[in-house]
Amino acid sequence: MREFLGNMAKPLRGAPQSLANQRPFLLVGNSLLLYGVDLDRLHELTSGRMQIYPIFLEATGYYDWLYGLRRLFRQGSRPQVVVVASQ
Repeated sequence: MREFLGNMAKPLRGAPQSLANQRPFLLVGNSLLLYGVDLDRLHELTSGRMQIYPIFLEATGYYDWLYGLRRLFRQGSRPQVVVVASQ
């Protein structure tokens, strides 16, 4: 998870000029979210307003994301919206 999150921090640090009018939206969760959200439809509905960065890791729970998000924020990630789905 550490290496994966390290790679994810970079796109969330700052949006390119072409995406300046779109809010960075971080969507994180486990397999329940992965199979419960239609990402294509979500992108279609929010394309002009949000740039969605989904992170789905199977068999993760609350504490995995607590520490994972802390790491992303420490590395400079600054999404405007964060949605965490975990059971």
